[in-house]
Amino acid sequence: MSDAVLEQKGGIGSHNVQIKEQINQYGLSYTDVKSLCTDLIQSELSTYKEEALITAKEREEKLRNNIIQKLADEKTKNENIFRRI
Repeated sequence: MSDAVLEQKGGIGSHNVQIKEQINQYGLSYTDVKSLCTDLIQSELSTYKEEALITAKEREEKLRNNIIQKLADEKTKNENIFRRI
């Protein structure tokens, strides 16, 4: 901005305002962004919970089957050891 002298005239009863600098901010406010994020997280959270539950059940079943198989293998090995004696 230059330091030029500006002249302004107004009529009787008018109010004159001069703005040397004007800053316009566009976009969402902090409150709007926070509200949007909160709504988005809440709406997506149920989907993520369901996916996580499905994945957890699949992993639990795989782990359980692996443990049962290892126990069965150990039992067979132990039975074979006693048969030799």
